[in-house]
Amino acid sequence: MKKTLRLILCFTLLILTLCACGKKEEEKPEYVRPDVFEGYDETTIVLKADGSILEIAIEDYNSAGIDYSDIKQYIEGQIDSANSASGTNNISLAGFADEAGVVRVAIEYTDINSYNSFNGLDNILSAYDKEACDEIARENIPVVEEVPVPAETIDWESLSDEELAEAGYTREDVENGALEQNMTEAASATDASSVVATFTDAASGEEKESSDIDPKYMMFITEQDTTVKFEDGNVLYYNGFASSGRKDDEVICSGEGKAVIVFEFNYAY
Repeated sequence: MKKTLRLILCFTLLILTLCACGKKEEEKPEYVRPDVFEGYDETTIVLKADGSILEIAIEDYNSAGIDYSDIKQYIEGQIDSANSASGTNNISLAGFADEAGVVRVAIEYTDINSYNSFNGLDNILSAYDKEACDEIARENIPVVEEVPVPAETIDWESLSDEELAEAGYTREDVENGALEQNMTEAASATDASSVVATFTDAASGEEKESSDIDPKYMMFITEQDTTVKFEDGNVLYYNGFASSGRKDDEVICSGEGKAVIVFEFNYAY
């Protein structure tokens, strides 16, 4: 009985071995690197949740009359020089394509500082800062030429000494014209200090003031004329130097002033 069982086990092992030898190893599919330019047909800055930035630059040289044959080598040289100067590898060429005179370049940066340094910019990527946004709004107050009111059009005699004193002036101020000057300066100062930043709510289109925005969000400030995409993020608000893009995670910056975009990333925990 034991001998019979041993024969059965040996026969089974032989069959399994033959089956294993006859089975072909499955071929692994060849890795195909994703096209970094897919979905982009205009110059775009892509901000990612890990703090890195992908810059997609698209330029049509067909009508420019410029010899761009060595442009790839030039870009690679600039990247090597920048990395050498900083002692890092924070900048890399992620893609290059030349399609009948339309050149597409993709450059990756590990952080906003590397991007700014390489492009000579001072973009800001930080937590939302109400005061900084209000200051930007004040910088863009239209300058109105002040036209003094002719002294002869004012009935100075109608103002009593008590009325002048209550306003913080004296009869002497009226006589030497200081009252008019001080009132103009006070009005200008008051107007500037009362200005606050206003934003468009990306979801509703309603206008919001800087104090309406939760400080837990992020903001990006740029004066570039470009499209900004927030990968895996949501655009929440933007000021008057920006407008909604074709997609919910994109904003178009006019380049006519400091565009402020308030956003959040969809972090996966």
